[in-house]
Order: sequence, then C-alpha cells, then structure tokens
Amino acid sequence: MQGSASEATLVGLLAAKERTVRRLRASNPDWDEGAIKARLVAYTSDPQLQTNTRQECSCLLKDLVFVDQSNSSVEKAGLLGSMPMRLLTSDNKGRLRASTLEEAMKQDIEAGLIPCYVVATLGTTGTCSFDPLEELGTICNKQRVWLHVDAAYAGNTSVSGTRG
Repeated sequence: MQGSASEATLVGLLAAKERTVRRLRASNPDWDEGAIKARLVAYTSDPQLQTNTRQECSCLLKDLVFVDQSNSSVEKAGLLGSMPMRLLTSDNKGRLRASTLEEAMKQDIEAGLIPCYVVATLGTTGTCSFDPLEELGTICNKQRVWLHVDAAYAGNTSVSGTRG
C-alpha cells in the first residue's frame, strides 16, 4: 500500500525498471546494467494536449484542446526514476489508444530504446476519461512492458459498475 497515487506511480516505475533490467540481463548476461537503464522508456497520455476532431474554432490552435489526461505526478515519476516519459496524444475522448502506444513503441524499438513502463488512467482529473485497459494490456503483454493503472480519481467506478 502506498501513501499517495504519486508515490504508487513512482514505486511502480522503479519496480518496472528493476524487473526489465533483470529480465534483459538474464537473457543477455554481457549487457551492462547502466547501458540498459539508459535505453529504458515509459509512456502515458499527454497531460497537456489532446487531438480534437469534433470541435472547430477560429484560433491558430484549432486542432488542439488543452486538458489534463494523465496526472502531472506521472511525468514527475519519470524524472525522479531517471526514465524518459513519452507523452502520447489522446483521442477525442481523452483516452490513450493502443494504436498510438504501439506506434510509439515501434518507433522507440527501431531507435534502439527499450519500452519498460506504461501508465494508463481510469478517470482522468480533467475529463474523467477511462483508458481502454484491455487494448493497452494486450500491447503491454506482447512487449513485456509493465502496465500501471492510475485509478486514484475515479477508478472505483470501474469496479462498482456505475460508470456511465
């Protein structure tokens, strides 16, 4: 049990980092631990930008709406855990989609990086959006990546069945 959602996110990142390093060293004993850690990358939905295909506006930023998706503590966990946190664009309902995550992971793997940690959200603070866990979980399982679910804001509604 953690004292806060922020603490849980950081502890999850640190556990994912350690698990990934151990897994890779077990199959590649000559790999340097520091070199592995330097290539690890994490993912979450961008807390600032969301692609908006439903709204029109006359301003210069007509395709963007500023919202909060993942909590700012997620990006801070990446900083404290020394792991880059890729902030991925949400769909027009504020959800991180598997296709977006999969494409980002593919690009990173091709660049020599190692996907390690994904933070999904059940009930974002800005829009109360729920990321599609089954979609994201399938990608994470395929890539052997730790999936952390931040459900501090509205996750209890997914358990109680009252989400509308």
